[in-house]
This record gives sequence, structure tokens and C-alpha cells, in this order.
Amino acid sequence: MLKVKAWLTHKGVRKAPMHSGYRPAAFFFPDHPTSAAIRLLDREELLPGERAIVEIMPVSESLVGNPSPGTIVKIGESPRHIVGQLEIIEVIRTPF
Repeated sequence: MLKVKAWLTHKGVRKAPMHSGYRPAAFFFPDHPTSAAIRLLDREELLPGERAIVEIMPVSESLVGNPSPGTIVKIGESPRHIVGQLEIIEVIRTPF
């Protein structure tokens, strides 16, 4: 299992706030997105323009590669509808 702790910046393309459980596509590789569930760690909702610490759990570990702290990953509804970006803080790999 893979978990990623990151700063998430809500870019405001999506007008509604983000909540834990939101599953955007995470573009660790630009042409091969993976769905990733978001859990907000320091608040209940994230409004457009805000930044928060989150934990994400990508569905496909093979579509994540080896991100390191400082890596920037776009998230969105599609490649044309980017709603925010993640700045990786920590990558946690655990066996099932």
C-alpha cells in the first residue's frame, strides 16, 4: 500500500470546496493518471485558493513511480481540468 503526505493547493478551477474522500486523477505521469483518494488532515474542507496538508492513497501504485519530497503533482478531473497540485512531503510504503 502506498500513502503520500503532501501539501495540496486548491487552484480554484473547481468552484466547490474539496473534502476528504474526493477522488481526483493524480498525474504522477502526465499521460497515465491514477485515481487518488484525498484525506484532509488539518481541516474539514479546502476552499479555492487555500492550501492544506493531505494524505492521498493512489489506486495504482505502478502509476506513481518514485516521487520524492518536493515533487509537484497535478490533480484534476481530466488533463484539461486541473483543480490543484500536490507538493510531496513524505511517501509511505507499507506491505498489505
